[in-house]
Amino acid sequence: AASSTAELKRFQAAGIDEVLSKPLSMEVLRAGLTRWFGYTAATPSRLHAREAVPSAGSSVSYAPLDLNYLYNILGQVNLVQARILLDTFMRTADEGLLALSTQMDNAAAVAKEMHKQKSSARTVGALHYANLAATLEKQTRDENFSGIAAALAALREALGQVEAASANLLEAPRPPRAVVASEARLASVSCHSALVVDDDLVVLQQVRTMLGALGVREVLTATNGLEASRVLAARGGEIEVLVCDLSMPEMDGVELIRGFGKTGFKGGLILISGADEKIIS
Repeated sequence: AASSTAELKRFQAAGIDEVLSKPLSMEVLRAGLTRWFGYTAATPSRLHAREAVPSAGSSVSYAPLDLNYLYNILGQVNLVQARILLDTFMRTADEGLLALSTQMDNAAAVAKEMHKQKSSARTVGALHYANLAATLEKQTRDENFSGIAAALAALREALGQVEAASANLLEAPRPPRAVVASEARLASVSCHSALVVDDDLVVLQQVRTMLGALGVREVLTATNGLEASRVLAARGGEIEVLVCDLSMPEMDGVELIRGFGKTGFKGGLILISGADEKIIS
């Protein structure tokens, strides 16, 4: 979550242990879990810088699919998991674009979907698609903007390019040694159970995969705060860490946090979000 120092202090006062940004990399996740499970001295809630990702309207040219970026996010070279993430992204992005085809006059719905797709695309290394989604999300704030149909058409074309690039995934060259080396440095963390809450299925799969690679024995998942509250009510005393998105349907992360007293959850809390500073504040 991108935020100012003042906002970080408010997060800390509210009981949030760690503030991370999407796309969440293995290195950042491992460092946070290591701190909060006692391997190194704990520090107050901190802001982690985002990876180099395209900003809305960026003029930089990106390839349809950057596998090295995806492997850096995963923290390891895993073609099976890369394929799963890409398939999940392409399916959910297609479903999202199809749903928006009948809601092009609903700027709020378009902005919400683009916000989610932006994070998903960045997670899998579809940086050109992410840039288009981020641009459209920003443009919907202009009441006079009338280019939603054209923008969705451009996204559909970009998604086709991602699909074509992913078809060659198994034949792609291995990434640089730096990424392979990071795979060898993976170390287990002392955590038996975790709950990941996010309405973005790509991020949900990604974080679950990374937690498993870090040695977390049981990783439970939920797609919104309502589902998570049910899990916590049943298993709250057993779950050691909760990794939670900020903005979700039905019950968001803020409402979920407010209900901790009723669920019995007393573990560590890690908030992840792609929201900008104004939304968080």
